[in-house]
Amino acid sequence: MKYLALILLISFPAFAEPVASARAGDITVILYNEPCNLPAVSNLPGRATWHEGGKVFEGCFGVASWAPVVMLFFGNDKTVVSYPAQAFKPVTNI
Repeated sequence: MKYLALILLISFPAFAEPVASARAGDITVILYNEPCNLPAVSNLPGRATWHEGGKVFEGCFGVASWAPVVMLFFGNDKTVVSYPAQAFKPVTNI
């Protein structure tokens, strides 16, 4: 049920703002309720950012239809990552 909440939260954008984030060590991945802004990506519709070591990398994300997995692509170095959906928590203090 909470995976459905994550999908619904991301699927109905009202304003461009962060909606969920996951942290692993010094890396934070943030999902936004706005379209991906990498022109070469068409199958991951949402915008994502990867924060590490004071740098921010732009990317795209999508939620798998076959499993509770968030798939991510970051264009700067063509990194592909999949995170379990339960690793993401809602962003509440905007």
